[in-house]
Amino acid sequence: MIKQIREKKRDFDRYIPIVMVSAFTELTQVCMARDAGVTEFLAKPISATTIYRRICSMVENPRDFIETSSFFGPNRRRRSIGPVGDERRKEMTHLAGGRGDQRQAFPEKDK
Repeated sequence: MIKQIREKKRDFDRYIPIVMVSAFTELTQVCMARDAGVTEFLAKPISATTIYRRICSMVENPRDFIETSSFFGPNRRRRSIGPVGDERRKEMTHLAGGRGDQRQAFPEKDK
């Protein structure tokens, strides 16, 4: 279902935040959810406070969306660290704030 929401072909809002709640917390299942485009993952048991804090975090610190040939969804990286050494990627687009404000993934520094 998550992959269908994130597809271009559907009439869904692709940028909608998706919070997955699951008792299946093995690394493979969490990675599958992340790779499908889940915004946040909560492991059961959860409390109302946990849900509230996660929603507040999503509103206050929205993650950029990334679109590549094989993935569309929120940036999976939590920290904003650039690459070590020369950037080898030709071009990758971040959709800042999730609404089409495109910018380069790693803008060149002023020289």
